[in-house]
Amino acid sequence: MSRSSAVSATTSILWNPLPMEPRANQQFPPPETIRDVITGLLELIGDLDEQIAYEQNVPIANVPQELVVMWFHDSYHPEWPTFIEAFSAHELAVLAEFNDFYDARVDSLPADAGVADLQVTPQWAEISEKAATTHQALDS
Repeated sequence: MSRSSAVSATTSILWNPLPMEPRANQQFPPPETIRDVITGLLELIGDLDEQIAYEQNVPIANVPQELVVMWFHDSYHPEWPTFIEAFSAHELAVLAEFNDFYDARVDSLPADAGVADLQVTPQWAEISEKAATTHQALDS
């Protein structure tokens, strides 16, 4: 798959966020969808070139803020039964570790910066590296 195809596929998955809060009688997304969204988002957070391409392909978005919202608000819902089904116990622990790691650094990220400004911060370098290793752990 070419880089532009990969960005398109990732963007397509990420622009269809999971439902936010469960409601009575709400149907949860299937485990396969949850897994695809989480792995795609980890891939994006862990790949600096993909972040730049995402910003170029979606110029109206504040990509640094999107990366935060997509993880903490749209995608990471370990309380959902189908989220739990989507991953092994080990993978759930790895994802929780990444979530805590990201959460501990998110407030120190620049609020209204572009991707280039975000990528030069040591906190983002740490988060991006951790996302890449987390993504690899899910693929192994």
